[in-house]
Amino acid sequence: SSTWAQEDEPYFGSGLVLTLHRTVLSPQGNFAASGQERENEVVISLWDMRLFAADGTPNRGEATRSISLSHISEPELYSNILLEFSPDERYLAVRKDHDVTILTVADLAVHEVMSVPAKSSVLWDEIAWSPEANLLAVELDTAELLVWDVDNDKKSYYHWLYFHGPIIGTSDGWLLKNYYDYPYEWAFIACTRLTESCTGYAWDEIPVTDGEPRRLIFSPEGEMVL
Repeated sequence: SSTWAQEDEPYFGSGLVLTLHRTVLSPQGNFAASGQERENEVVISLWDMRLFAADGTPNRGEATRSISLSHISEPELYSNILLEFSPDERYLAVRKDHDVTILTVADLAVHEVMSVPAKSSVLWDEIAWSPEANLLAVELDTAELLVWDVDNDKKSYYHWLYFHGPIIGTSDGWLLKNYYDYPYEWAFIACTRLTESCTGYAWDEIPVTDGEPRRLIFSPEGEMVL
C-alpha cells in the first residue's frame, strides 16, 4: 500500500508574496490534488490514486492530469491556494484570493468561475461543500457567507458574520467555527442551507459542568459539537 501525506508548503515568489501550496486527498481516497503558483498562474495537478494502488508500490511519478488557471488574479502580499473535493468526488473547488473555480474531476476542465470580494489572507479564505455536493459555501473577507448553487449557478448571501473560521457542511446547513478560542464572544455560528438565517452561539451559552469552555471540536459531518 502507499501513503499520501497532506501538508501545506510555503512558497516565496517575487518580492514579498507568500503563497501556501496545498495538497488534498478526496473524501473516498480515489484522487489527490495539489496547487502551485507559477509566474502569475495557478497549476492544479490531479493524481488518480486507484492507478497507483494496482501494483502496491509507491509511485512518485507525474500527475495523471494538470491544468493551468491563467484567469486567477494577481497574487497579493499573503496568498492561499485552497482546494476542496466535493463529497461525491465529481468536482474540485479551487480558491485563490478573488477567484473561486470549479473543476470537473473526470477531465479537470473548468466548470464554473466566480469572483468574490477578498483581501490578502492565508487564513480567511474558507470553502466547504454540502453533503449532496451541489452547494459550495464561501467565506468572504467582508465577513459574509456566500452559498453557491454550482449546478444552477445561483448565489445567496448572509451578511451577519462577526468572525472568520472553518466551515462544515451539514445535512441542514453550515457550521462556522471561530478561529479564535475563548474568551472571544462567539464560539460558532449555524446557518441554514441557503443562508435564510444564521444563529450565533456565544461561549457563555455553552453548557459546561465546571469551569469555562475553552475550545470547540466539530464531528466531521457537523452533527455534534464537543
